[in-house]
Amino acid sequence: MRKSSKSPNTSSKLPNAPLAEVVFELRWKLAGDESIPAPFRPDPGYYVCLDAFFATAEKLGFRVSKRVNPSLIATGHSVDFRFYKSEADGFPLLQLGPGIFAVNESSAYTWVKYKKLCLEGLKGFLSSYPKLTKSTFEFTQLELKYIDAFKAHTGNASDYLEFLNSSTNLSLALPEFLRSRAVGSIQNGQVAMTYPVSGAKDTLFSFSLGRAAVSGVQSIVLETKVITTFAQPST
Repeated sequence: MRKSSKSPNTSSKLPNAPLAEVVFELRWKLAGDESIPAPFRPDPGYYVCLDAFFATAEKLGFRVSKRVNPSLIATGHSVDFRFYKSEADGFPLLQLGPGIFAVNESSAYTWVKYKKLCLEGLKGFLSSYPKLTKSTFEFTQLELKYIDAFKAHTGNASDYLEFLNSSTNLSLALPEFLRSRAVGSIQNGQVAMTYPVSGAKDTLFSFSLGRAAVSGVQSIVLETKVITTFAQPST
């Protein structure tokens, strides 16, 4: 992971922080047979919830709403609407779709403010979702994801390996063949690992380090996630 010389106060913003975006995401059970892929399964309470959530979002200061793709019908576990504080503000934003609710923030993130926004948004969402008599509302997954972006030193793909070895607590040594003239420079690369979280049921910590364009700039991207899944009762 990225090397650090000290631990910052959780309520403060790090100077020159590499954070590009943070995402909290909640998913819940869709209707229909579990063997059917999520995009083809409905959320019976979604449209009632959506109508109510417009007012909820406005109370939280998110007065601008935009449909993600007006030409398509909303599908399961995909974002349908995004809510912004103004036309000029890209972040923070709330997102809602069938079976999914999310809260996104940019590099302006501080944990205290973001946690407060997540809790307020979640409370507003839950108050908007209808109580249905023929189906039960059940969480299936919670996820907290951080995306950090580091600008490549020279813009070459081979910087990925240099960054990995010199700027993180990871190290990777390639076999002699891959360091010879028989092959060219690295075109792409990714390191990804997943671990169970001790003492937390059905919870995984994962990270991946690879290359991607962030705001049009080729960057080395570190994505870290904590995901909790909820087992569904057997029928």
